[in-house]
Order: sequence, then structure tokens, then C-alpha cells
Amino acid sequence: MATLLKDSVSVTTVKADNVKSDLREVPGAPWLKWSFNVYPRYKYGSEVGGCVRLVGGDATVNATISVLNQNVTKYFVHFFNDGEEHGCGVISNDKMHWKRSKISYTITCTATFKPVEVDIEPSPHFQKPEEAKADAKIVIGENEIEVNRDYLASISPVFKDIFQSDTNESKTGIVNIADFTFATVKDALDHCSGVVVKHKSVLDLLDLLRFYQEYKIEPVIPDLEALLKANFRLKHFIPVAAYAWKYPCDALQADCGRMFNDNIRAIAWKPEFLALDPNVIYGVVKASVAWKKASVEKEKEESIARSSSTSPISSPADTEMEDDDGVVVLD
Repeated sequence: MATLLKDSVSVTTVKADNVKSDLREVPGAPWLKWSFNVYPRYKYGSEVGGCVRLVGGDATVNATISVLNQNVTKYFVHFFNDGEEHGCGVISNDKMHWKRSKISYTITCTATFKPVEVDIEPSPHFQKPEEAKADAKIVIGENEIEVNRDYLASISPVFKDIFQSDTNESKTGIVNIADFTFATVKDALDHCSGVVVKHKSVLDLLDLLRFYQEYKIEPVIPDLEALLKANFRLKHFIPVAAYAWKYPCDALQADCGRMFNDNIRAIAWKPEFLALDPNVIYGVVKASVAWKKASVEKEKEESIARSSSTSPISSPADTEMEDDDGVVVLD
């Protein structure tokens, strides 16, 4: 079951003004942000409506909207794609007078979020020995993970160099990691140790893949790249493209080419796209051209195949035959 996350925000409106809360982070899902908007429903401002906006990912939202000191409660449940707004209609009762400028109302939206996530099955490529006791630790900021040197050395040539060479880490048993979060490192090591890593977003998958690439834990990479490809959507284009060309992956590059061709207006002028490494931008455009060319060729082949299957069959009376002297005669 996916994680359920909860948050609440209040806004105060006078005379049915349009009031919007700031975008706020969904607790427990830092990639998701949401806001609550109260707005006039009719041109005279006699009633108001309320809606929720979600950015950063997809999720099912269950919202309760209530007005302080008023007998008003509205509910709605909706699936949100990234960037969408959905609401509940009119927020009012007979005692509420939106036209009176001196009366203000505090309206609260309490929302429960169920993000779209994936579960990552344990890697079949490694099995941590039960007798492997902790004899070192990885330090990420203020957090620590106890590890077994021999096991890490067996799955990663980078850790092998760290622990089996004359390094400070091999002497102290302490490895400091500054370029990945505690959650990413823990999930990566859990995944390699037979643990199901649950409730992860596409961005989490990318972080795991980057960790495996940097520490050269190569056997697990193809399966995770396939999982990433299956969950790749337009909103993930920029980080996926950056990954696909930094750590060359033909399947993801081809998908980026297809997606760029189909959504060029939505991608090409984004500041984030223009800020990508020039080699990535060139690669995306080249992959898009290749995908378009392959698509046109495929359409031609399918058209020829359809034409062949619908061509009329010649009758025996119309069949040309050649006699023994090489003269063409009609049968």
C-alpha cells in the first residue's frame, strides 16, 4: 500500500476575494508541493469555490474544506496529474454573506495525499551473508549506516579499493559520503541485501541509479533502468535525459528522443532544458531525429504491407504464360 501523507492550510478571505496559499511541501514527499485557492464563483462575488493545485508529481488527493465558525464542510477525492488543479465547487451556506466587505472567513483545507510510487524488489544478484557482522560504517551528514567491509567489497569495486587499500577509510573503518542523501545510500544497500525498497518516486529511482553508477555496482543497473523506463513520464524528462547521457543508456536515450519529438513545444523552451549540458541537448535532438526517421520508415513498410494484402488477385484467364519458344501467350 502506498504511503498516505497529510497536511493542512488555512486562508482568510474578505468579500469573496481570490486568495491563494503559498506552495507548500507535502510532508514526507519533498518532491511534491501543493496550494489551496479560494476564488469567486460568480461575477458578483456572491459565492466562492475552493481548489487544490499539485505540482512535482502525480497523486490521489482526498481533501476536506471547512469554514471556521460556520456549518460548512465540503469533500472531494481526485487523481491529480502534475500541475493540475481540482476543486469542490461552492463553499457557502445561507448564513454566509460574501458581499459584506467587513466580514472575513477563515477557510481550511486538510488534504491526504497518496503519491504515485513504485516498489523495488530485492536484487537477485547479491545475497548478504547472515554471518556478516558490521565492522565499518558509512557516515552521511549526521546519520550512520553500519556495514560489513567484505560484503561491500564483493559488490562494489569502489568500496573494494576503499577497504582493501592503504587508505584512511581502511584504517578507521569510516567512509564519509557527501554527494548522496542518507535515504539514497540506505535504500541502495538495502536493495542489494535482499530488502524490498517501498514507496519510491521516479526521482528516487534516478538517485539509486546514480549511486550504483558511481560505486560501480553494475549487476543491478539494467533492472532498475528498465523500471525507470516503464515509469518515465514527460515531467521527468530533464533529469532522465541528464542521466541517460551521463551514464549512456540506449533504451532511455531512445525514449527521450521519442518524447522530445512528441512534446517539442513543452520541452525545448524550458530553461531547465536549455541549462542541460550541450552534449545532452545535442544527443536529445539527434535521438529525436533518429526516432522520427525510424517512425517514417515503419509507416512506409506498414503501408506497403497493407497495399499488398488488399491487391486484387488475378484470375486464371488474365494470366500470361510463356510457350516453349519463349512467346508470351494468353491462357
